[in-house]
Amino acid sequence: AKHLTDEDLAAVGRLPDELARAEAARFVVDAVRDAAGGDAAFIGNTTFGDGLPGGEVSRVALDACVRFDGIICVAEVTGAQLRAWMEQANQGPETPFAEREGESLFAVGPDAIDAARKYRVATTDWGMKNRARYFGSADITFEERPELKLKAIVAEALKKL
Repeated sequence: AKHLTDEDLAAVGRLPDELARAEAARFVVDAVRDAAGGDAAFIGNTTFGDGLPGGEVSRVALDACVRFDGIICVAEVTGAQLRAWMEQANQGPETPFAEREGESLFAVGPDAIDAARKYRVATTDWGMKNRARYFGSADITFEERPELKLKAIVAEALKKL
C-alpha cells in the first residue's frame, strides 16, 4: 500500500461477485472473444496471476489478474482444429495427469463444433508468436488487431457489469 498511487487504486470497473483465478481467466477470455467478434478465444495460463475481487476492481487488482498486456490477433480455422484445441484447453488440477498435454490454455468456444465449418478464433500476440507450441502449427495465419488491447478489453468488460 505504501507504493501504490491513486491511479493504481482507481476503479476500472466492478464485479457482482469475486472470481477465483480460473473463473477470472475464463471471464477475460470470454471478453476477448466478444471484443474480437470471434467464435472462440484462447489465452495462455501464464497470463493470469490472481482472481478478481467482487465489488470495485482497481487497476492493481486487474494487473494482478491479467499480468501481461498485448494486442489481440484473430485467425480463421477449421472446426476440426478448433475442436482439438478446445479438448486440450482449460486444464486444471482436476485434469488427470495422463490427459494433460500441450500448453495450458484457458479457452471459451461454442458448445457444438462442426468439423466442416470455419471458425474465427482470437488470442494474444504472445499466443500468435508461439502458435506452433500453443496450437500445433506455425502455419496458422493470424491477423493483428492493434486497436484491441487485452487489458483495455477487460476493463471495458468490467464496466458493463
